[in-house]
Amino acid sequence: TGVSSSGAGGGPPAPGGCSPSSVNASLALTSSLLLLMNKRLFLSSQPKVVSAFLEYFQPMLSDREALLRRLAGQAIGIIAFLEGQDLSLRLILSFTQTLHSHNPSTSFTPISIVGEGAQTQVQAQAQAQAQAQAEALSLGSGTSNVAEETRSGLGFVLANILRYSGGTKSSELLPLTISHLHVLARDLSSLVRVWGLHSLWVSIGATGLSFAPFAQPTLSLMFSLLPQVLGQRDQLVEGPALLALLGRVVNATISSLGPEVRSSEAEIQQAHRLFRQLFSDGSSKVQIEAVHFWQMLTLFAPDHFDAAYAVPSLCSGITSSDSCLRRAAASCLRHLAL
Repeated sequence: TGVSSSGAGGGPPAPGGCSPSSVNASLALTSSLLLLMNKRLFLSSQPKVVSAFLEYFQPMLSDREALLRRLAGQAIGIIAFLEGQDLSLRLILSFTQTLHSHNPSTSFTPISIVGEGAQTQVQAQAQAQAQAQAEALSLGSGTSNVAEETRSGLGFVLANILRYSGGTKSSELLPLTISHLHVLARDLSSLVRVWGLHSLWVSIGATGLSFAPFAQPTLSLMFSLLPQVLGQRDQLVEGPALLALLGRVVNATISSLGPEVRSSEAEIQQAHRLFRQLFSDGSSKVQIEAVHFWQMLTLFAPDHFDAAYAVPSLCSGITSSDSCLRRAAASCLRHLAL
């Protein structure tokens, strides 16, 4: 179909079964949207088509089945790209209002598709309200009574809107999106935290160097979450996934600094401390993220590479029973030897 159900465009894998008819219909519609995107056939002159797609996919963001939430998140991200920047702003504003509602029965607000002449006014209004809401969130008012499945789906769709916007558009949407994903990463629900961290990783990968201004607060957030996740890893089914996602987000954040990583002393020291704790966790999936960090340093910032700690850890990784960890450790040692 061409529709990703895992990786950057998919979502954290979750058990459960879906209705075959729902999955098939969602896959077919998402594939159609991908085809329109690849052929650059935009929907800005087709408001009824856009409305029909949104009415179909929006309720799926609250579905108990993770697969349907993933498909809905990807589809709405593509719809926002096909309709244009105006719809992206209004979708983000609508979804974040739902996300931080104090009413458990909150439903999705229908998105009106306005004409070209009203775009400037709507965009300005959306930006003003979004900025006010982001400032409220920064003061810690992001508590929500919305169901955890809905919070998970909304976080993922925000990341996909950012992912498919690309370029200048994603830069304009980045501050609001990251502020909400930081809130989800601190959520009391482990399920929401998994989706929030995964969505944050998707957003960082989608924006690249544009994410650099958010590197320091993101690394500080990951480091503050580490003790809590380590303390709960044995009690939570999602414990190993949370630790691996922490490492994945940190690696993506460091990568977003690009050539400037050499001069980012504070960020690298924070990452060093986090990965030392992650490597001692013992889970191979978590250790692989630490190895990826060390390999990144050997390539882009060798002066910051801590050989006294990393080399013995890499040597122990070569003897691991996990083939992925063995390959990653061997590759990193090879770079060191060159």
